[in-house]
Amino acid sequence: MRPVLFLILATGLIRAAVYAIGGEQLAADPDAYRAIAETFRTTGVLGVRDASGAASPTAFRPPLYPMLLAALVDGNGHLRGGPVALFHGWLGILTVVVVYRCALRVTPFAEASQRRLAAIVAAILVAVDPILLQSANLVMTETLAAALAAIGWWCWIGVVERHSPSRAVWIVTVMGLGISAALAYLCRPTFIVWTVLLVAYALSRWCTAGRDPSWAFVAASLVGTTGLLLALWVARNDRQLGSPVWATTHGGYTLLLGNNPPYYDHLRRGRWWEAWPADEFFRRWDRRSAGDPRSTEFWSAPITPAAEGSPLGQGVEGAMGEIEEDRLAYDVARATIDREPRAFALACAVRLLTLVSPMPLLVPGRSPAAVLLVTAFYGAVWGLVLTGLWRLRRELFTPRWAAALALVASLAAVHTVYWTNLRMRAPATVVIAVLAATGLVVLLSHPRTPDGIRSY
Repeated sequence: MRPVLFLILATGLIRAAVYAIGGEQLAADPDAYRAIAETFRTTGVLGVRDASGAASPTAFRPPLYPMLLAALVDGNGHLRGGPVALFHGWLGILTVVVVYRCALRVTPFAEASQRRLAAIVAAILVAVDPILLQSANLVMTETLAAALAAIGWWCWIGVVERHSPSRAVWIVTVMGLGISAALAYLCRPTFIVWTVLLVAYALSRWCTAGRDPSWAFVAASLVGTTGLLLALWVARNDRQLGSPVWATTHGGYTLLLGNNPPYYDHLRRGRWWEAWPADEFFRRWDRRSAGDPRSTEFWSAPITPAAEGSPLGQGVEGAMGEIEEDRLAYDVARATIDREPRAFALACAVRLLTLVSPMPLLVPGRSPAAVLLVTAFYGAVWGLVLTGLWRLRRELFTPRWAAALALVASLAAVHTVYWTNLRMRAPATVVIAVLAATGLVVLLSHPRTPDGIRSY
């Protein structure tokens, strides 16, 4: 059986099993993507319905994922779990196949059999990755983000290696790179950092490679496609919300969630391996209309039953508009950071460790066996990644790896400052898997001494 066919069938079966076990989670809507998709399909407004049932435009979430989900909404205006699972399943298969193709091109082995083995291992690691499997049963963007990251890297490899049979095919590949980067931005605005790094790299190569016009064209394609979609999104938000929002109106809340006094207090207590119990933060933030959350007194004053009954601002549908909510959250987060720079530095370090940790944070009710299995899986993967990095060394800094390194760097840069958990590294899974597969093939193919001990 051809490797690609095997990977398609295996990934499909794995995703089907995951849906059979936990597909009921697709009925939930933790990030309001379902509500936005249903509203968009039934009213044509990218927004949510208010208490009266009227549709109100929103930029609370990036637009690509809910617009794609809208195509799956049935005639009654409902988004069922089955079509979402099928959509995620196809995206998962696409990601696995593209990672296989990427690994064939970037793994550093001279023998075709070794490259093929590394590519198969990388694809299997993506197919069974716990983060991606969990995300397959959630109405969230991780599955789409991982697929777009893989496609972007694949296009980048084709662009920089220039193996296309004709100039026209190469130009189409460049345009594919630009489109995938632009769509990734509309899926998760943090991808804009990835695009900026790719543009900077292309321009640096243009400057150092004798003003090669090919690199200028790559940079122009990335800027043009992403800039066009960014301009359309900004113009829409300015027209419908009265503010030129370039990302979402959720960024301030995400920054505040990782930089607020209760969270800093949790970190100072030293229990970094435990999930932060955010109940106190939610109680106080729900009272933001009754005081000034930029002040220390707001976060330290006792919460009385009378205060708990105060009028609340509730995010998108609160007393304030979502633009004002977002600005307030940014102001509160910045005020907290300014008051407690050492706590901010500690929080950044903890977030970075959380992003790369092999162990999920301990959560009450989470199965210890599941935590152990996930930790063992990622512990082995990270060990193989280190071996792969050792094997690649200088090859990591060749053009074909530039997009992969830029992806990892952009995720680390953003999520060191903003709220972070293990799910946030989902797009980097495509890079981690290839590095781990490289490490495994190195270990399997390393020569042995006569006494059977591996020679290093």
